[in-house]
Amino acid sequence: MDDVETIRIIKEKETSADEEINEFKMEQEKIIKEAREKETIDLEKTEEELKAKYQEYLESKRREAEQKASAIIEGAKAKASQIRLNIQDKDLEKMLLDIITEYLEE
Repeated sequence: MDDVETIRIIKEKETSADEEINEFKMEQEKIIKEAREKETIDLEKTEEELKAKYQEYLESKRREAEQKASAIIEGAKAKASQIRLNIQDKDLEKMLLDIITEYLEE
């Protein structure tokens, strides 16, 4: 009977050890799952932050481009006005010379 009792005790210990191993395995799987979920959340958050920073960067570059374009346009307008004034001045000079010439011819 000692052999039967010993076998029964061994089987109980094996069952108990298997249960402990399974519990440990389940705990480890739970820890791994939680870590993966946290990592996924962290990655999503980081991705959102990077997208927001990229959009800010693009907006900043767009504003800079608009300012440069505006400065170029204003410069071009100023030059065009100056050219127009120079032409008007030359026209006035020509008209004045024509009037003086006409006066002197009389």
